[in-house]
Amino acid sequence: MIAEFPEGDGIFESLKTIGGVPFALNRHIARATRSAVILGIPIPNIEEIAFAVEALLDKTPDTLKFGRLRIRFHRSGEFDLVHETYHPWTRPATLTIFNRPIDETAPSAGIKALPFTENMDCLKLAREEGFDEGVRLNLQGVVAESATSNLFLKIDDRWVTPNLASGCLPGITRELALEWLDIQERVVTQDDLADAESIYLISSLKVAQPVSMLEGRTLEIDTQLRQELLDRMSHNSNP
Repeated sequence: MIAEFPEGDGIFESLKTIGGVPFALNRHIARATRSAVILGIPIPNIEEIAFAVEALLDKTPDTLKFGRLRIRFHRSGEFDLVHETYHPWTRPATLTIFNRPIDETAPSAGIKALPFTENMDCLKLAREEGFDEGVRLNLQGVVAESATSNLFLKIDDRWVTPNLASGCLPGITRELALEWLDIQERVVTQDDLADAESIYLISSLKVAQPVSMLEGRTLEIDTQLRQELLDRMSHNSNP
């Protein structure tokens, strides 16, 4: 089942909360601010947003262990927040390859823009075909991202991720992993997919979900990268 996604015209951020504490809030707000400038959307200052987040999360029930905080910034300059239960993945994902390219030259490329219809349609298509998610290429046939996550691929025993020129989202977990771990940012071609030994879906909510199968080909489950990320994240909730 695919969760209902907010409609509207603007940008949004999705954060994971643990025990009512958001992870990497400042980085998410900074990314939203950069996106708003590109799309010409007025946005409140970081202090106003952080105050609203704190006020909402103060109401978090003690029983809510994992949450999803979504901040939606409207073209009018207003913003709203929703904090709800998040159910973490419980098994590795299976991937297809979408035939719905990303336009890496579009003004909204690499931005969490609303409406998010194209991405959700891709996710729905993957589920209808018996997969959990899929790989999106750009107009040049270069690997960009999945419908809702960044991609890390282990090729020739080296972890790599598509560069931002591919049109992929500059994900916050992706950003942190590039700072903390030995991961190469580069062009990833469709041919590289055939050589991938392991793949992870990377996002603020998933953190790092391993992929067990790509288009029917079984992949190795490498747990080390995920564990290294979790270890670094456990030291600071707002890195």
